[in-house]
Amino acid sequence: MNNRDEFINNMASRLEEVRRDVDSVQDDIAQSELTVRISFNRMTSELYGKIKDAEMKLEELKTAGDDNWSELKEKAEETWNELSDSAKKTLEEIKD
Repeated sequence: MNNRDEFINNMASRLEEVRRDVDSVQDDIAQSELTVRISFNRMTSELYGKIKDAEMKLEELKTAGDDNWSELKEKAEETWNELSDSAKKTLEEIKD
C-alpha cells in the first residue's frame, strides 16, 4: 500500500470514529431537558455538516490526479483538523 492509499484509509477510519462518537451522544441528548436538547442538537448538526465536508474532501482525494494530490491532501488535512477540534470541544461539552 502506498502513502496515498494509507492516507485515504487513515482519514476514512478517523471520520468513521468521529461519526460514531457523535452518534453515541444522541442518547445523552435525548435525555436532556428541552432547552439543552435544542442547543446540543444544533451543535451535533454542525458536527455532522463538518463530517460531510470531510467526507467530500476524502472523495476528492480518492479521484485526485498526481497534479493536484498535494493541494487536495492539504485541504483535507485542514478540514480534518477543524472537524477534530470541533468534535473534541463539542463532545466534551455534551458529556459534561
